[in-house]
Amino acid sequence: MAEWKIELKPCPFCGAKVDDKDQPIVLGYAYTIDAYSVSCDRCGANGGHHDGRVEAIEAWNMRAEDVK
Repeated sequence: MAEWKIELKPCPFCGAKVDDKDQPIVLGYAYTIDAYSVSCDRCGANGGHHDGRVEAIEAWNMRAEDVK
């Protein structure tokens, strides 16, 4: 199995980080809709549903200043 690691940025709304003690940033998979998403358990922010893990992480990591 191939190793992959893409770092998750902090929550753009509350600033929670993936390495905080309670690990508020979560990459999850919804079996009922066959989609991945990244969400913040502290404030409820969600990066939307995506077909793959990488796409979900990239969407979460996208910031307004990244869009031109």
